[in-house]
Amino acid sequence: MQAKKSDSASSTSFIYNILNEDEIENIYNDSSEGAQKIKVYLDKINPIEFVNDTYESSSKVDNYRPFIGDSLYSFFQLYIKFSGRVQHLLIKDREKKIVTVWKKDQPLINTLKEILSDVEIDYILSQEFNSYNIVTSLIEQKIINGSNRVISGELAMDGSLSQLEKLNKLLELKLK
Repeated sequence: MQAKKSDSASSTSFIYNILNEDEIENIYNDSSEGAQKIKVYLDKINPIEFVNDTYESSSKVDNYRPFIGDSLYSFFQLYIKFSGRVQHLLIKDREKKIVTVWKKDQPLINTLKEILSDVEIDYILSQEFNSYNIVTSLIEQKIINGSNRVISGELAMDGSLSQLEKLNKLLELKLK
């Protein structure tokens, strides 16, 4: 599965990584040349491309689910949900001429809580810049680590050891 970085994803990353919260929330009220250029990036977020990319990514991950295990599947799904929700907010808000700071969206925070620790979430939320990139990089790292567990056989070995321990306990109970 090779990831394709769309214009929508690139624009989302660009906006959330270079602007602070105040600049994000007031981008449509700012008439500076820089703000005008950033609005061009907002306009590049294509709703149809977004839906197609999200559906395609989710379908690909679903096809591999039996082979990658629940943990790795959860990381992929979180990545898709997170990036999809952020782009959805930008598309929805664009019509109202506002931009929601992703860190202030409780459904997004709840999504992150599915697999990130409180320490990781607190660190991310405390960052004034680059927090979007920190989240996506952290999830990508978890995906890489999970992939390594699958490829190396570590996940299968852990499953086998767990089954062996259960069998051993059953045998001990039978012998008593």
